[in-house]
Amino acid sequence: MREQKKNIYNKVLYCLEIEQVFLKPSFSLTEFSAMVGTNTTYLSNTINDCFKCNFNVLINQYRVEYSKQLLVDDTVMLSDIPQMSGFTSRSAFYAAFSKIEGTSPLIYRQVCKLLQKKKRRRSIDNDQPSTKKRNSQEDFSAERKDIFSNEDM
Repeated sequence: MREQKKNIYNKVLYCLEIEQVFLKPSFSLTEFSAMVGTNTTYLSNTINDCFKCNFNVLINQYRVEYSKQLLVDDTVMLSDIPQMSGFTSRSAFYAAFSKIEGTSPLIYRQVCKLLQKKKRRRSIDNDQPSTKKRNSQEDFSAERKDIFSNEDM
């Protein structure tokens, strides 16, 4: 990676990870390039090359990841999450979330609640974890299927 691109990449990461600039609803490529200290073309090319997506997709990925943290917190109302995550509207939030996660925010929250209950129950009962290890995505998929099958009843 060229030195200039590496510097831009590091500044992008800093702005996203530390400053959380993606939380600003009207955040633009022009504004981001000024923060990073480069022009929009260099910034866009760096994002495309290093993150393998465009500016809008990158910002939405960060917003969705942030919203997932809010979704597991029962004290945060679902209706407040789009604005808190930097989305300009509820529909933009639902579209981005569904595209990235493959499910709606509501289903995601319900599955997370179920997984938390199961973990608490497991620790309370002192059950040994099953011999079959699954990753969190498999747990999420299995719980999602359970929710959908229960809704059909």
